[in-house]
Parts: sequence; C-alpha cells; structure tokens
Amino acid sequence: MRSPVRARAASDDGFTLVEVLAAMVVFILVSTATVSILILALRTVRENSDRVQAANIARSQVDAMRFLGASLIPKGLSLGGPTGTDPSFTVRTTANWVGLSQTVSACEAAQPGQAYVRVHVEVSSANLSGPQVIDTIVVPESGDTADGTGATTVAVVDQLGAPVSDVAVRGLDAIKPTNAFTLTTGSDGCLFLPGLAPTGSLIVTVSRTGYVSSTPTGTSQTLLVTSGSVTRSTFELAAQSSIVFASALPTYLMPPLMPVSWQVNTTGAALTAATAGATVGQLWPNTNGFSAWAGSCADANPTAYGVAHQAFAFIAGQSTIAALAVAPVRIRGLPADADVTAFYDGTDPACAGQSFALGKSDILGVLKVGLPYGQWRFQTPGQVQTLLAPLLPSPDSTPLTEVVVNFTLADLDNPSPSPSGTAAPTSTATPSPTATGGTP
Repeated sequence: MRSPVRARAASDDGFTLVEVLAAMVVFILVSTATVSILILALRTVRENSDRVQAANIARSQVDAMRFLGASLIPKGLSLGGPTGTDPSFTVRTTANWVGLSQTVSACEAAQPGQAYVRVHVEVSSANLSGPQVIDTIVVPESGDTADGTGATTVAVVDQLGAPVSDVAVRGLDAIKPTNAFTLTTGSDGCLFLPGLAPTGSLIVTVSRTGYVSSTPTGTSQTLLVTSGSVTRSTFELAAQSSIVFASALPTYLMPPLMPVSWQVNTTGAALTAATAGATVGQLWPNTNGFSAWAGSCADANPTAYGVAHQAFAFIAGQSTIAALAVAPVRIRGLPADADVTAFYDGTDPACAGQSFALGKSDILGVLKVGLPYGQWRFQTPGQVQTLLAPLLPSPDSTPLTEVVVNFTLADLDNPSPSPSGTAAPTSTATPSPTATGGTP
C-alpha cells in the first residue's frame, strides 16, 4: 500500500516553505519597526534642533524690540524676525501699551495706560509641535503723556465675541493727518492708540481677507477723539460663511435656476435671490443659523401648509450644503432625449409666467425632478400635461410619495414612438398623474 504524500514543501536545508515565509514576515515586521523608530528619532532630533534655534530667534527679537524702545516698537501684530532670520521660521510679535496693574487688554481695561509696552514673541516652524514663546516688557523713556492729546481703543471680535487677530486696522484723518496709522491686531484683537490729536474726523477701517462684517457698513467708523479721554470702538468681523442649496433627494434634483428662499433666523428677513446649485457667499456666520425652502412663490412656502421651515447652521469659514425638501416627480411616456419644461400654474401673481427647463429624458423616456410645492404643468414638444392636484409637503415629515406624470408620446415602458404609428397629439392632455412608487 502506497504511503500518503505529506503536504509539506521543504527547502534544501530542511525548512518548510511555511517556516521560511514566517521568518520573512518576522523580518519585514522587525525592519518596519526599526525604520519607524529611526524616522521618529530623526523627527525628534530635527524638532529639538528647531526648538533651540527658535528660542535663539525669539531672544534676538526681544533684544531688537528693547533696542527700538517703547515708543518705536510697532504696536499690534508685526511679522518677521531680526535680520538674517532663517525663512523656514515664522516670527510673530505682538506689542501693546499696558498700564500699571493692568491684567487685561486695553480694550477691556477701565483705565488703559502707558506704563510700559508688553511684548509677546512667537517663533514657529513646520518641525515644531508648538511655537517657542517669550514675553517681556519695555519701559518707556518717559512716562508722560503728551498734553492736549486723546486716545482710542479698537477692538475686533467675531460672531461669538472672541477677539480676532491679523486684522488690518487703518486710520485716516483728513483734518489731522498726524493721526493716520496702519496697524494689525494681535491675539487679543485689540489696539490702544494714545497721543492722538483731538478730532472728529478720524475714520477707522478694518479688514481681513476672507472675513466679513456683521453689517454692510460695519468695517468703518468715524471716531471722535477728545483731549484727556479714551474713545472706544468695537468692530465685528468673522470668517465668512457660504451656502449651497441642493435637493435633499439625490435622484430628484432641482432645476439649476430654480429659486430658493432663505432667511436668517434672528431677523426673519427673507431673501429670494438665491438659486439651486449656486453658492451664496460672503455671509456673516450668524450663531442662530438660517432656514430655507425650495421655490419663491407663496404656495411653495411650507408654512402655508402648517409645516415648519428647515433649519440650517452657518459655519464660519466654511460652506453649508442646505439640502432642501422637494416634491419628487417622475415624468414618463416620453421619447428618449426629449426636452421637458415646467411651468408654474399656481395662484401667486408674482410667479405668473415662471418656467424652468427640467432637462432631457433618459433612454427609457423617463425624467426625474424635484420641485417646490404648488401647482405645475409640464410641456415637451407635442404635448402638455397638467397636475390635477398641487404638490404638497408631508405634514408629519415622512418621505413624500413620488408623483408620476404620464405623457403619451411613447409607450410608458419604451421610449420609441407610439406603437399605433399615429402622430403625436398636439392638444393639452388631461390624464390625472398618479402617485406611485413603481418604476417604468
């Protein structure tokens, strides 16, 4: 009787193939771990080296500020380090006047003063997990404030009331040109400007790329500066947000130029200039968000049927995709590649004559579209179909049933011409569209 063959492949030195493969796997794992350790070690060495260099740059920057003296140190935020600084390092220096025992910014202090200049230096690089920081104070050569002058504070806050840095603040005075200045806010979002000539014509303007004001005119103020007092001003500036309106049903898209309506929740002011698919940008990120709905006609508004508007949130510095509830409509019985147009057929006189190109039918003679609530009729070359009942929202937020519109220009399940061979009808057809969840 023949002995069974063992399922074992052996190498010349007696090791099985499985053992060789296992050894290779172990070798690869060990090699990978070794490489990872070496990479981590190199990163640590590089970070330590950059940290030492960043600390040296920070100390040099502090020495440079002390050399300038309190009166010449650039107030607010300034970028760049001492001459010869390695460009791979970023140096940010914030300097502001501070009064004795003043622990908050000049914009928050009851009596901001000029006892000394507080200097804050941050040096960072791509290899550092966090910046190297040095703080110091520089005592002015003279503690006296020029007689007959006034001061102003400029605070910049966002939609949450938090300070905003890197904001360009410009002052222009046509009557007292010596009051002009161009500065940038630091991390406290505050500037304190003493030694200003009394005036009622100092125009202060704020700006930062990608940021917007809470009001159309909120980036500029005319300040009254009086002798011996501090004039305070506050600007609201935040990272702009934007909105893109889309259908909540991916297979039932709204026509590209379909109007949409939205309103800021706090004001209730309705805007109807937006359209489906278009981006509405440069918006103030209102903390209470906004509500929106498809369409601009009175009967498209969900509240006309006792249904609340959909609510969405503004996101500072980002775009919100507002997925709007629409009525799903499936149009069938068309030749393939047929153009279809929707006409508003409701009672709102402001929308009389509205029409929207819906697109072309597919190879099965079917076109799916998402439409606002209300009454519609549909037209394609050779025939018109009218809904016998308006499109309505769901009162309990359940998904709407698809509304089917049946044309008779082709077999309902075949995009070819009518089997009878007769010419397509040219009069308005009136079969009642039916609600169904079926397919062609």
